[in-house]
Amino acid sequence: MKALTRVAKVCFRVHIAAKNGFPDSTESASIARKIFKEVCDERNAVEEQELFEEDKHIAKSIIKILMQCRSNLRSELKKIAQGALSSEFKISFQMGQLELADRVAKLKHKNSYIYLDPNSSPGGVYRHPAIRAIISQQWFAKQNSETDELISQFDTMPLPIIALACTAIYAALWDWEQGKFLPKLNPFEDQKYSDTYHAHLATLEAVKSKGEQMMT
Repeated sequence: MKALTRVAKVCFRVHIAAKNGFPDSTESASIARKIFKEVCDERNAVEEQELFEEDKHIAKSIIKILMQCRSNLRSELKKIAQGALSSEFKISFQMGQLELADRVAKLKHKNSYIYLDPNSSPGGVYRHPAIRAIISQQWFAKQNSETDELISQFDTMPLPIIALACTAIYAALWDWEQGKFLPKLNPFEDQKYSDTYHAHLATLEAVKSKGEQMMT
């Protein structure tokens, strides 16, 4: 069961990244159950699948482990985005509190942080280097099982991954909302960030439909 669960965790994380970054608990449980069964089918693990379907305690435990991947993945992305605020947006502890708060407010205004040049009038939507940097660091800086799964499933970058990276930047900006770094008061969770994620996803789909270039 442990080996199958490890494989299922990879598949579940890829699903969250590439298909829906903010499923609710009911949907997440359904996805987790479906993925574990698919993993069993692919590996001809008949006995393990029967045990999963018949033993509610085991099924509940495995589903809980898989569902935890939602918050784990988002936490990883926000941590990377925090670093991107320093390297790509020049936000640092050396700045004064008022200067920091002003800088954060300007980046959040009309989603300026997604543009190639956040300080200019809108142009180069979803082309800020931080977006690619976050995605690259999370999934492509070194080859792993998640990278392999993504490459096997998708020929091009899935829009939900771009939306999730952008939402991670937005969440990281909220860590500095008052000009102080307070990440523990700002968990990257559904209640606060699901709407932002889905708004980015809808905009990305509109941009794609127009044939505009995204990311650099």
